[in-house]
Amino acid sequence: MKKAYWDAGALVLELRDGVTVTVPRRKIPGLRRASAGALADFDIEGGGAYLHWETLDVDHSVPVLLADVLGVVTAREAARRAGSVSSPKKAAAAASNGRKGGRPREKHHEPAGKKRTIAA
Repeated sequence: MKKAYWDAGALVLELRDGVTVTVPRRKIPGLRRASAGALADFDIEGGGAYLHWETLDVDHSVPVLLADVLGVVTAREAARRAGSVSSPKKAAAAASNGRKGGRPREKHHEPAGKKRTIAA
């Protein structure tokens, strides 16, 4: 990020590639009830990667803030959501596996020719 400033109750972020993003104050956690003076007293740190409000004890990562505001879903979050989706086919498969005793246990294979000794 190149520059950040407040304009009409919204935080304006000017990114290095020329894109400008305006974030309403109500969308920024920790700043909703702050006074205008406290809002204006912030630092840009980490080469533009972080915003820090010392008097409010609030820090925000610019990439995370942008992802939250724009509704960007990370690959990890998309995978988590996909795994939690239920469908009739998925429910039937789970029920079928349950009737069979559940998911089979993993078999631990030992290298050929190697014997395991268990001490008593």
